[in-house]
Amino acid sequence: MLKYHHINSGSDPAAWQWMLAPIFRFVGPARLRGNDEVHFWLGQHAALSLAHHGATHLAVEPQLIDGRVIDGIAVRLMLAGTTKIENQNLNNVIAARTISIIELDKVAQLIYGTPGISEITLWLPRSKLARVLSSGPAVHGRSFAGTPAANIVAGALQTLIQEVQRNGAAALDAVANGLAQLVGDMIVSAEWFAGSETDGGLQSLETIRSYIDTNLRTNDLTAAKLASVFGLSRSSLYRLFAPLGGVAAYIRARRLEVARREIKDPSVRNHRIAPVAYGVGFGSISTFNRAYAQTYRETPRESRAPAPGIPKYATSPEHKLGPLTEWLLALE
Repeated sequence: MLKYHHINSGSDPAAWQWMLAPIFRFVGPARLRGNDEVHFWLGQHAALSLAHHGATHLAVEPQLIDGRVIDGIAVRLMLAGTTKIENQNLNNVIAARTISIIELDKVAQLIYGTPGISEITLWLPRSKLARVLSSGPAVHGRSFAGTPAANIVAGALQTLIQEVQRNGAAALDAVANGLAQLVGDMIVSAEWFAGSETDGGLQSLETIRSYIDTNLRTNDLTAAKLASVFGLSRSSLYRLFAPLGGVAAYIRARRLEVARREIKDPSVRNHRIAPVAYGVGFGSISTFNRAYAQTYRETPRESRAPAPGIPKYATSPEHKLGPLTEWLLALE
């Protein structure tokens, strides 16, 4: 599966769109320049891309293909320019020399508002980060900069680009597991630093998130309840969850993610949606429907998994899978 793609996105923007389809959708015209280009190295265990482009607006939209959700991870290092990551719970500006993480099974808008964008992206199957994602931590849209671990990951990505330019995707595969380990350490260390600022420095963010996941289906899961259970002041709890968009936003996002998985499960596709909404802790179906549509840009009913044998993106002849999607499917 060692492949290399070089696309002159300035003269052939359609080729760039094809490379990313259908995981990423271009919103409006891309303001590209003649010398804009994108390089993709697709290895057996990871993929890497280097992009130089102008102002662009991309939408990340969860995709169900052949009954499977594409759930890879994109680890992005901004070399130049800025990006804004937005969804219902995020409004994060990513500056140069900052790393951000995008989970491809979650909604986001990537708004590149300035010309002269340069970025490196490491593409990983979710299994490579199972060590830190197994308890359901929210890393989607988070940024990392200035910590020792973030600096090491940034340096490793820049060095890796030089290696694959000389030796191809084989160089990427040689260090894929080590890179994934570094990214996992970066995530864990960022949470440890955040946790050390809480009262007593004893409560980790991972522990609180695990409690949230265990109690998602209860109606009294609130910031006040969490502060009481973990012996934290409200201000400490809010500070701890600030990088994740806040306590209430995190709880709502996790409830929506669990509900979305249940709604898309083909084995229960004929079940009513209301019990799913109430079952994950929403107090009213109208509140659930509104939050779901705002987050995923479709209604819960529209998210229903298609009948077996009718993949969602095989129903229309213009829907074709780009190389990145094919690569992620092959790895899962």
